[in-house]
Amino acid sequence: MIGKLKIFLDDEFKIASTSEGGIYLGFYDSREAAVKVFCEDSSRARNEISCLQGCRGDSNFVTFYGSEISKACLYVCLSLYDKKAIRLADFDQSVQCMRDPQAIKRDLEALGRLVLYVVMKGEIPFETLTAENNIKVAEKSPDEETKDLICCLFSPGENVMNCLKDLLGHPFFWTWENRYRALRDLGNESDIKTRNNESKILKRLNSRTPEPSRSFYQWKSKIDKYVMKKMNDFYKAMRNPYQNTVGDLLKFIRNMGEHINEDKNKDMKERIGDPSRYFQQTFPDLAIYVYKKLKDTEYRKHFPQTKSSLSMPAAAGPVDLRS
Repeated sequence: MIGKLKIFLDDEFKIASTSEGGIYLGFYDSREAAVKVFCEDSSRARNEISCLQGCRGDSNFVTFYGSEISKACLYVCLSLYDKKAIRLADFDQSVQCMRDPQAIKRDLEALGRLVLYVVMKGEIPFETLTAENNIKVAEKSPDEETKDLICCLFSPGENVMNCLKDLLGHPFFWTWENRYRALRDLGNESDIKTRNNESKILKRLNSRTPEPSRSFYQWKSKIDKYVMKKMNDFYKAMRNPYQNTVGDLLKFIRNMGEHINEDKNKDMKERIGDPSRYFQQTFPDLAIYVYKKLKDTEYRKHFPQTKSSLSMPAAAGPVDLRS
């Protein structure tokens, strides 16, 4: 035992190798922990502890449990997570930028390249991305959501911190369920349900005919023919069928969501399956289109709400190695 830490420096318990001593499985205060071993006077260890102490309580970061010192070694104890739980970690080489605009801009550009590298699962070497200009990097994006996020990181505007907070709500981070819920809720707006073409929301959404490259161009032809006919039959008596507009597509998505699980519509569900998957596979660029049109309006209330705790950690100073 080393204070609150129980650790065996044996290869059987080694998670990874590092330049200073490795990472081991251990227990800190009776909790399973990943233990990073540094030299006692390591500046990298103090960088890591300083950053993690400044970010305590932020769910986006790995949890810092504490540290112990013994025999010229410093042990930094961090929480363990399941493979699917992603957290930010490894701040031993972090540098406090002191809000230097140019340094922040360079970091955001590097982050944009990292986003593409991760999305492409390493298919494009990171070194290749760093050697290319921003325009070429963005053009390599596999979809519009990734491209828009990267472009926002490359051009954050004057208020960088607000930009980053807003980007936490970008469709790139939405789940399938959140995307579907947002589209349904927008389709439930009274001006969309009644097709009030003079309304603010429809003027934005239907401002022009979608380009042929858009997945939702002539969207009615993309829907299963049987499903489209059955949904149109409801409006047949009123002679008010669905039109090939974005507003009517959102209305269609809303109506499908409201009625797909009714017994009389079992045949439709058998054809399209899970509607949240069906609509997003059929119209993969609809969510980002709607987001860009409405993100600066009151209708953004329908988008998934993120609880941002984004903050700038305090500048590195004296580190409490026991906290």
